[in-house]
Parts: sequence; structure tokens; C-alpha cells
Amino acid sequence: MAPTRQPAASASAKTVSITPSQLRLLAQRQHEEWLLDEALRETFPASDPIAVTVVAEPRVDRDTPGKVG
Repeated sequence: MAPTRQPAASASAKTVSITPSQLRLLAQRQHEEWLLDEALRETFPASDPIAVTVVAEPRVDRDTPGKVG
């Protein structure tokens, strides 16, 4: 078996800071992608399309505390 080749380190590589809220959003998106992939695996092969429902929290108006929408 041939050894795997690692990409060369770039001299311009940068470290990126992620806030906790950005990390939660990223984790949520990855989880939604996983759910979609799982739904596809569970329904394949089938003639009916998958049914995916993503429940979203109501938007909060940041200018008016307590106001939703």
C-alpha cells in the first residue's frame, strides 16, 4: 500500500478565531447536513423523495427587545 501524501504547509496559512456563537452555528449546519445524509441513506433506493423538515427559531428583532419577527 502506497503511503498517503500530506499537503505541503503554506507560508500564507492563517489562524482564524471563531466565536462561540459562530461555532454553534457551524455545528448546527453540520448536524443538519448529517440529518439530510442520514435521511438519504435510510430511503435509498426508493421511488419517493425524502421529506426533510428543518424547524427554525423565530427571528428576534434586535432593535426592539422582546419583539419577535
